[in-house]
Amino acid sequence: MTYNLAADKSIGRAGQAELLAPACNYEGLRAVLGAGADAAYAGGKVFGARAYAGNFDNDELLQAIREVHILGKRLYITVNTLVKNKELYGELYNYLGPLYDAGLDAVLVQDFGILSFLRENFPDLPVHASTQMAVTGPEGMKFLEGCGVRRVVAARELGLQEIRRMHEASSVEVETFIHGALCYSYSGRCLMSSLIGGRSGNRGRCAQPCRLPYEVISPEGEQSRGGKRNAAKGEMTPLSLKDLNTITILPDIVAAGAASLKIEGRMKQKEYAAGVTAIYRKYLDIIEKPGFSREQYQVEEYDLRQLNELFSRGGSCTGYYNDYHGRFMVDFYGSAKTGDADTEIRSPKACLDGRICIKAGKPMTLEISAGEVCVSVEGNVPEISKGRPADEAGIRKQLDRLGNTLFYWKDLAIELDEGLFVPAAQMNELRRRAIAELEEAIDSSYRRVRAAWEESSAQAGERGGSEKKELFSDSKERFSLFVSVEDEETALRLIREDDLCGIYVPLRFCERVLDERELMMKHAGQNVPDVYVSLPMISRSCPEDIISVLKGFLERGAKGFLVKDSEMLFAMVNAGLAEYVTADTSLYSWNDEAVKFLSELGVSRNTVPIELNEGEIRHRDNRNTEMIVYGYLPMMVSAQCVRANCFGCTGKHEALRLKDRYGNYFTAKCECTPWKGLDTEKNTACYNIIYNSLPFGLPDAREKLMKCGIDSVRLSFTIESPDDAIAVFRQYRDIYVYGAESKRKEDVKLTKGHFKRGVQ
Repeated sequence: MTYNLAADKSIGRAGQAELLAPACNYEGLRAVLGAGADAAYAGGKVFGARAYAGNFDNDELLQAIREVHILGKRLYITVNTLVKNKELYGELYNYLGPLYDAGLDAVLVQDFGILSFLRENFPDLPVHASTQMAVTGPEGMKFLEGCGVRRVVAARELGLQEIRRMHEASSVEVETFIHGALCYSYSGRCLMSSLIGGRSGNRGRCAQPCRLPYEVISPEGEQSRGGKRNAAKGEMTPLSLKDLNTITILPDIVAAGAASLKIEGRMKQKEYAAGVTAIYRKYLDIIEKPGFSREQYQVEEYDLRQLNELFSRGGSCTGYYNDYHGRFMVDFYGSAKTGDADTEIRSPKACLDGRICIKAGKPMTLEISAGEVCVSVEGNVPEISKGRPADEAGIRKQLDRLGNTLFYWKDLAIELDEGLFVPAAQMNELRRRAIAELEEAIDSSYRRVRAAWEESSAQAGERGGSEKKELFSDSKERFSLFVSVEDEETALRLIREDDLCGIYVPLRFCERVLDERELMMKHAGQNVPDVYVSLPMISRSCPEDIISVLKGFLERGAKGFLVKDSEMLFAMVNAGLAEYVTADTSLYSWNDEAVKFLSELGVSRNTVPIELNEGEIRHRDNRNTEMIVYGYLPMMVSAQCVRANCFGCTGKHEALRLKDRYGNYFTAKCECTPWKGLDTEKNTACYNIIYNSLPFGLPDAREKLMKCGIDSVRLSFTIESPDDAIAVFRQYRDIYVYGAESKRKEDVKLTKGHFKRGVQ
C-alpha cells in the first residue's frame, strides 16, 4: 500500500510533512536544525507556556529568525499563555513588533484575545492555534479557518481517525505531537497547579502536581496502588503518564493528514531534542521516499533503545492514536529517567550552488544561489601570470573556505582562462562579499513593514495600570442568580426555589427538568427559572445531527446552552446559534479583547475566568458576564479514567477520591456517557473531572462584585448532596439577591481561590 503524504496541505520540505522540534535556547535551536528539523518552535522571556525553560531574549530571537531563514528553515514563537489587559495592550505589541518586522514565520496562540489582537494589528503574521485551545474536531478547523488561522495543533488525546477528519474538513494544516511528555489533562483545561500552588499552567508555570503520588479510593472504599508499588516509597502516581513515542506508527500519523510532526521538549536539554529529532528525521525520510510501503516499515532496535535512553518515563507509549485511553499509558512508578545516549551535535548548514568566471580582460564574477535567492558580485580584472598561473584546484580551495558560515557547496562550477594570476586575498574577498550579500538578500526577502499603530485611549488606559477603568453595575441592587447542577434530584428541588433565574443541567436528565418546568409553567406562569442545557466538558463523538438535537431543545423550551469547550462553541457559531450560548469559565476571556471576541461571535454571556483576582476582574469588561461564587472547581478534565486504570471500568457515572501526601481528598468523577440520552455510540467520549478538595466560595464579596460590574452570579453544584445544595443556595440567595449580611459558618471550610491572590 502506498501512502498519501497529504502534501497538498503541508508547508514542509518540498510539500512534505514538516518535522518540528523544540528549541530551549539558542544553542538548542542550532542543535535541532543541525539534526534535521524543518522548523523549530521557541519562546521568548514573556507570553510562552514554558516560563521555566531557558528561552530567548529579544536580540536572540531576531538573530534566530535571520539565521533560520538563511538555512531555509522556519521559526515559530509561542505566545500561548492567557494574558491580562495590562499585558495585551502595549506589551504584546512592543514584543511582537520587531519579530514581525524581521519575518517571524508564525506564532502559537491560546488566548482568543491575542487571536483577535493579531488579526487587527499583525494581519500578515501566520497564526497557529495552540494545543492549549483544545481543538478536537472539524468544526474547530472550519471556524478557525474563517479567523485566518493557518494551522491547528490538535489536542494530544485525538486518535488517527479524528485527525483525518480534521484534515479533510478544512484547508487549515493539522499539527500533531509525535514524541515527548503527555499531560494527564487536556492541555489548557488544567488548573491543578494553579489552584493548589498558585503556579498556573495557563501562564507557563505548571508545577506538575500530576507527577506526585496519590492514593486512590474507590466508592466501595477499596484502595489502589495501581497493582504494583514503588519499591522505595510504597507510593503510586496514578496521574502521571508515560512519554509519547510514535516512531513505530509514524507512517500512520503522516497518512492521517498531519502536515507538521511536533516533538515536545522545550524544558529538556539540547542533547535530548537533537537526538530525538535526528531519529525521527531518519524515519520520516524513509516514509517520504517514492513508492514507500507501510508493510516494509520497520524501526531498528538500536533506534528504539536510543529514544528510551534519551529520556524515559516508565517506558513509553504510542499515546491516544490507536487507543482512547488506558492504564498502559500510566507511569504508576514515577520513574522518569535519562539514560546514556550519546548525541552528536551538528552545526546546521544550507547548500550553495555557485559559478565563478575568471576571464582575461574582464572582472571576475562569482554567482551563488541558495534556494530561489541568487546574487552576483564582481572582483578585479585578473592579471596575466608571470609565474605559476591559477588552476581550478587552487580556485576551488579558496572558495571552499566557508568556515563559520551557514553554508556548504553543493555544486561549484569554475570557468577559468589559462595563464591568469588571481591573488588569494582577492578570492577570499569575493567569497566573503558574495556570502554577505546572499545572507542579506535572503533576510530581506522575509522582512515586513508594519503599518503605524495608534493606541486607542482604552488601550492606553489598560496599559496605565492604576488608571484602568471600572465598570460599575447599572444601579442594580440585586444579582441575577443561576445554578449549575450535576445531580437530577438536586436539580428538581432547586428549580422550585424562589428567586432562581436559571438552571444549567446536563444532557442526561435535561428532558426530565424541562418536563418539570412545563408543569410549573401551568401553575406559576412566568415565575419559573429558565432551563439551560449544560453541554459536555469536551465535545468528541457527538451525534452527527447535534445541531438539530440542540434546536430541538430550544423548541422544547430550553433558554440556551452552557458551552464549555472550543469545539462546541465553534460548532454553534457555525450553525448560527451563538445567541443561545453562555460561555463557561473554560472558554477563557481574561482580557477585554477576548470578551469582545466572544461578543462579536454573538455569545449571550461569558463567565469570569477562575484565575483572575479581584483587581483584574474590576478592570475587565464585565458586561453580559456571569461569575461563579460557589462550587468545587474543576482542576482537570482528562480522557484518562482513574477508575478504569486502578480498578477496572464499570461504565457508571460515579466518583472516586484521590488522597495526596497532606491528607487532602480530591474527587474524580467518571463522565462515562456525556452524550447520554442522544443517539450515540457507546462510551466513545468519556472523560474524568477532578475537583478541588475544598469548595470555592465568596459569601462576603457581594459589594466587591457590584463594583466590578457583575450582575449575574452562579452556584456550581457538583458533588454536594441535595440537602447541602439547597442550604448553600438559600444562604447565597439571601446574600446576593436580598443583600443579607454574610454569616461565617465555622464548620464550613472554603477557599477564595484566586479572588485575592491571582496568578503571576
